[in-house]
Amino acid sequence: MLIWGKIFSYVLFIFVRLLYISIVTASPIECPGKAVNEIRQQAEQYELSFLFYHVSWSDDSRIARKVYEHIAHYYRENIYFATIDCYHLACNCSKTHTSALGSGTPNKWPTLLVQYGQRISLQYNGDWSSTALHIFIDNLFLPVERLHSRSELKEIRMERDAVVLGVFPHLSQPEFRKFVSASVKWLETDPESNIRFATTFGKSMDIIIDKLNNTNRS
Repeated sequence: MLIWGKIFSYVLFIFVRLLYISIVTASPIECPGKAVNEIRQQAEQYELSFLFYHVSWSDDSRIARKVYEHIAHYYRENIYFATIDCYHLACNCSKTHTSALGSGTPNKWPTLLVQYGQRISLQYNGDWSSTALHIFIDNLFLPVERLHSRSELKEIRMERDAVVLGVFPHLSQPEFRKFVSASVKWLETDPESNIRFATTFGKSMDIIIDKLNNTNRS
């Protein structure tokens, strides 16, 4: 029994250590602890990165940070997460970004800045709840919905307040990339995507356009 007790204690110790390591690695990178410039450089290496700016004395910041850390644990394999305490002397938020993003560089607490790819930056302006952030991230993962039929267009029009439909011959068009960029930037104003961006290509394009023309004439 003594031997089994020691084995159990050892296994439990290893389990706790592994759990601790997984929690630490899942936590957002943080300033103080890592320089803001270093955080920025790391964020630029990812397709999608979140930078959370807060101040330690703000109740709103504390509440939002709990939600943010929960989301960071959930999406840690897909998104780069960092946390920056703007009240700390080591973290100069005024020099964090060289250009204005949305309503500007962080000037309210909390502020969440999102870097999408290498070209698009936006602020999150939705509610600080897990549900709202999940919806926002889902919309970032799929900012434009591809349509294949009239019924899909009808369904999305019933679900959303409005639909912005982009019609393109093929995916490689520069205009399509601009359309995707616009759809991502729109999430700064409409994080729940109540106005949905959608697109269609090829034969589906002809079918849907014909349907829209018939609807407009009737």
